[in-house]
Amino acid sequence: MKLKPFIPRNLEQYGNCAVGGEYVKRVGKKNLIDELETQGFTVVIYEKQDDTSKRKSAKNTYYILERM
Repeated sequence: MKLKPFIPRNLEQYGNCAVGGEYVKRVGKKNLIDELETQGFTVVIYEKQDDTSKRKSAKNTYYILERM
């Protein structure tokens, strides 16, 4: 699996990264975590919702990846 280049770059540089819900839904949380671990990143994922919408969907969701 090939990650978007900004993900490992931001984890390395800032220690965290925001990723859109549609991307995480497409690749899967488990696959994302596994791929990051193979690249040497141990992360915790926080799911956040856009508060302006009452519907829960991938478009209203984003994930914060935080390096441990």
